[in-house]
Amino acid sequence: MGTLNAPNAPENKMARAAIDGSAPDHAGERRVTEADPAAPMVASIVLRGGDPSAAADLLAGNYDAASRAPAGPDPASIQSVESFAHDHGLTVTAPGADGHTVSVRGTAAQMSRAFGATLHWFESPGGDRHLSYEGSLTIPVEIAPHVIAVLGLDQRPVAAPRTGSNFDAAKD
Repeated sequence: MGTLNAPNAPENKMARAAIDGSAPDHAGERRVTEADPAAPMVASIVLRGGDPSAAADLLAGNYDAASRAPAGPDPASIQSVESFAHDHGLTVTAPGADGHTVSVRGTAAQMSRAFGATLHWFESPGGDRHLSYEGSLTIPVEIAPHVIAVLGLDQRPVAAPRTGSNFDAAKD
């Protein structure tokens, strides 16, 4: 296996910005091994909407859908994110149905270089393993204003099955 030490890759020498809230919490988990660089992966890049005042107006009760243009990202934002993906060897599979996501496919090594994160397998105290990274994801500062999140690189389970006596009693 090659190395996934993405932050030291030559293409990552450009100015980069951390994606707020992207650092996973691995409390109680242990890092097991580095991900296979050739492993295929998919991720969704979530884009910021084109009208930042829409959410505030909606929350304040002043939103009028009839008087507003669609709130999706502008075409230039989508194009800049797609160019970033192509520049890092990722394949853009499709924009999301809602226009707020760009889906990409590539290897673990390509994802590591693109998002400035070294991918590893982690193990929970219960023995479950999942793929994730440490620290925040980073992207070039040029596209940072357009990106809210990158989903798919942190594959920790987000929910646990509800079983046992408490759950069974609640069903009755």
